[in-house]
Amino acid sequence: MIGLGLTQAGLLSERETRAGRRRAFMQRQFDAAATPSQTKFDLIFGVALPIVCFIFDPFVFRGFDGVGGDGLLERFQGFTYIVAALEIVTLLLWLVARGRLGEWATAAGGMLLAGALFCYAVGLVLLPFSVIGLVFIIGALGFTPFLTGFVYLRNGARAVRLTRNGLSFRANFAGSLVVGAALAFGLASLGHVGVSRFVSASVEGVLVGKELSASSARALRVAGWLTDAEFDRLAWSYSGEADPARRARLASAYRELTGEDIETRLRRRAD
Repeated sequence: MIGLGLTQAGLLSERETRAGRRRAFMQRQFDAAATPSQTKFDLIFGVALPIVCFIFDPFVFRGFDGVGGDGLLERFQGFTYIVAALEIVTLLLWLVARGRLGEWATAAGGMLLAGALFCYAVGLVLLPFSVIGLVFIIGALGFTPFLTGFVYLRNGARAVRLTRNGLSFRANFAGSLVVGAALAFGLASLGHVGVSRFVSASVEGVLVGKELSASSARALRVAGWLTDAEFDRLAWSYSGEADPARRARLASAYRELTGEDIETRLRRRAD
């Protein structure tokens, strides 16, 4: 009996030790001071890897090369890219300045918390496809939003802790999240609508025969990263056009704005 009691006590002690280590590990993740390893992790998964995912996007916001159809979330392409840009800039600012932001730390924290919420939402949408995509290895990139969301959550919580207004951490956390979401998503929505209108109006001008200035063409090429689906209107117009001269002009404009052959684009969309 004594031996059994000692064994049980030993197992209990071991379990408690493991549980204590897990708690200590999680507490360290949200300590006020970041370790060098945590900062490296934040830069990799909060800045570098999201950019890599956008560049080599296999099917989410852009159609996969050689496969017809739209990207899974192509209609939200511009909105997502702007949110991502805001979050990356905010994270870099926080990592550089940290405690020197003063009252702006609360705003930075709110932006990062909103970014975490957005990342987790995108991650959940992609989860079934990411699991299936593990067979092709590239599906592992679909889990990036969860890691990026953790980075934003951790740094957002640290920024909120710097708030000195007499309220509890939970109250400041909730308030910062609401304000940050309104700011991040509001700015992204305004930016997306503005870019979409600019591209739509410019494409309409090309369709009616208006020549683009060099500056307008450069601006459209940049805007194409946020809403390249608008350029498909040129491809559809080309496919239904009988006049050879007009077809040539549309093909030339499409190549100038996207860098892609219009016939190739039509074949991809038809597959």
